[in-house]
Amino acid sequence: MDYGLTDYGADYGSVNPSVADPAELAKQVLTIIAPIMVMSVIISIAVAILMIIARWKVYAKAGKHGWAAIVPFYNTIVFVQTAKAPMWYLVFLWAPILGFIPIIGWLLVIASIVFRFMINIKLAKAFGKDAGFGVGLTLLPVVFMPMLGFGKAQYLGTPPISAAPATPTMPQTPPVA
Repeated sequence: MDYGLTDYGADYGSVNPSVADPAELAKQVLTIIAPIMVMSVIISIAVAILMIIARWKVYAKAGKHGWAAIVPFYNTIVFVQTAKAPMWYLVFLWAPILGFIPIIGWLLVIASIVFRFMINIKLAKAFGKDAGFGVGLTLLPVVFMPMLGFGKAQYLGTPPISAAPATPTMPQTPPVA
């Protein structure tokens, strides 16, 4: 019994995909991929503009220069100042630059993520929001930063730790004459 390719009604020998014109194949692929790439670029630019404007508004609410949102590195400094976080946090925010170093770089990247959470929580509290809003600023900044910038939140600065009572003073007795 011969079980050749044509026994089941399929003729695999008539079409050879490797013989197809490579230029035509490239044209078909680009016809499909090009609109997707163009839309991706347009959406990315729109999101970047939205984030710049939102951060500009956040800085303006905090009494900082809004234009700092468009200056690389300086915007991170202003971001940390707005959140009232210690300036040494910048070391860990810029640490992913060293991410290519095995183990140490990876630990710095993880530390950077942790510090990003901490700074965003401080920023949320500086605007009277809770820690959940700060987590949202870290995980979904495209949603939460415009909410902070365009919303009704007011910059409060550093929130009070607690309303501790003042130290009691001894009552003054009038001098005896």
